[in-house]
Amino acid sequence: MVNDGFILVEEDQCEVSEGKVLEVEEALVNASPTMKRLIEEKCNESENVITLPDISSKILSKITEFIKLDLDIDVAPIDAGVDVDCKASKSPTSFNNLNSEFIEVDQDTLVNLIMAAHYLKIKKLVDLGCNEMAERINGNTPEQLRQIFNLKNDFTPEEEEEHQRLVAPLLSKK
Repeated sequence: MVNDGFILVEEDQCEVSEGKVLEVEEALVNASPTMKRLIEEKCNESENVITLPDISSKILSKITEFIKLDLDIDVAPIDAGVDVDCKASKSPTSFNNLNSEFIEVDQDTLVNLIMAAHYLKIKKLVDLGCNEMAERINGNTPEQLRQIFNLKNDFTPEEEEEHQRLVAPLLSKK
């Protein structure tokens, strides 16, 4: 149901990849243009079950956790009469620390979190996930990246040698 630009979730549910039907939290709907659209499309139907076949309950729960964390930081009042130490806890640095703790997940979860956040159009979480992925892969060799992403090396030995010959001068300039 739409009310003053916000969607109020009363009986809306979503079915996730493993077939579970979960209640849709209002915070998720208000943070995700995709969820808003999906609910609006289901508004006139008697059964308001939204299907999210590529998102697991674990990932949806993690996304909802992030949104609530983000809302807590955004809504937390910083009053002129509040102690300086208390204000510092709501600083961008503190938020970055909370984000760092939040994003400490295994590789598969991180990839699934990024893809789900992208589908749901939750930009802050996409950015956070992509930054974390960039930090994880920065400085790795091509072979290490192949292992991280479980990629097969499809270069022939000759192509690999040619690549090394072309790249070696670039790497030595650093």
